[in-house]
Amino acid sequence: ASDSCTLEIRLQPASAYSERSHVRPSRVLRFLERILFPDLAKRL
Repeated sequence: ASDSCTLEIRLQPASAYSERSHVRPSRVLRFLERILFPDLAKRL
């Protein structure tokens, strides 16, 4: 059994976000690094 996994995150260009919100890809990446990934690591 392996204790690793692979995630592939494909962020859209900034223009794709600007039409619906004021979120930039860099903010999405920051959320993933600071909130989502640490939370997932705790659950493993």
